[in-house]
Amino acid sequence: MRKWTIAWMLLLCSMLLVASTPLATDKPSGWLSDVQHYVDDMMHRLFDDRAATLPIVSNNDVHTDAVAAHPFTAVVSGTEPLTGVPTMFPTGNVRPIVVMIENSFRARPQSGLIDADIVYEALAEGNITRFVAVFHSTAPSVIGPVRSIRPYFVQLAHGLDALLVHAGWSQDAMIAIERLGVDHLDQVYGDHKYYWRDRSRRAPHNLYTGIDRIREAFSDRALRTAWDARVLDFALDQVLYPEGIPTRAVVIPYLGGYRAGYTYDETLGVYVRTMNGAVHIDKTSDRALTANNVLIVEARHRILDKVGRRDVDIQSGGRAVLMQSGRRQDVWWKWTGGIIRPYVALEAPDAIPLIPGTTWIQIVEQLDRVTFPEGAP
Repeated sequence: MRKWTIAWMLLLCSMLLVASTPLATDKPSGWLSDVQHYVDDMMHRLFDDRAATLPIVSNNDVHTDAVAAHPFTAVVSGTEPLTGVPTMFPTGNVRPIVVMIENSFRARPQSGLIDADIVYEALAEGNITRFVAVFHSTAPSVIGPVRSIRPYFVQLAHGLDALLVHAGWSQDAMIAIERLGVDHLDQVYGDHKYYWRDRSRRAPHNLYTGIDRIREAFSDRALRTAWDARVLDFALDQVLYPEGIPTRAVVIPYLGGYRAGYTYDETLGVYVRTMNGAVHIDKTSDRALTANNVLIVEARHRILDKVGRRDVDIQSGGRAVLMQSGRRQDVWWKWTGGIIRPYVALEAPDAIPLIPGTTWIQIVEQLDRVTFPEGAP
């Protein structure tokens, strides 16, 4: 609780400082910008362990129906809509950015996944997965390697009303972009200035971007920045022990021997991500990737051509496993409000609340192949 007391004291003091000066604006500059950066840095330090005991929330006025369904659910202002973490300057009215990130062997380790609010992982073609990384509350300067899109990746970006950043596409993906009217940046077809190549790696596994460069595109192309926020529900009060079976680790097999995994760190209160049994590291910071929520969803996969391109049904709902605070629940998932969310049943009106922090959503073809070893993978 002391962490939360310090956090709210920082927020209160900084807001009083901003309110007491005529220089206060939605986009602070000068010494106000320094205050913002200081407070945000302190917040990241306080919540870097992303402990599962966080006593907060979601985002607007309290939803009494949600509280009735889940006693630890509520909505509180001053938090990020996709992480539930408190902030001095919420980014709720600014469109998120979705970047397609490669996961072939030569693309590892990646950069920027550690800063994403939400990450989807799904098969592209063959036995290769790709990441749909959603950036909203943070602004990493290095993200990549960036690769091409598929139709269901376009649907995920469209559901969030996000700007989609990629390099190339399948024909079905471009049809989906045009049909849905998705704003996007494509390095292969004209948007070179928002990307760069890392000469320490071989093409095509060396294409990178950053939020600062992407933000330039909003101005250059007069893209809409306002966002009708897609808000997630987050846990209220000290969620030490959510429902479910105590489970320390999970292994998620994809094709070709590739395995994603998560091991719960009780000290930090987060899941440490692994790939093929090794800790998944961010290239830029050399830190391990972690998650506060891991949602594993079973979705119908269908092969479309000889190359192995797929259609993945991300909207019909189905079985899922939710892992939070060292426990797992057999749940259901539904596509609601443009996001895949967990529910206790398909007919349930309210989503299961998430632990404030980062959420990883693993899309798999067969949930029964997921295992839960007692030891570390």
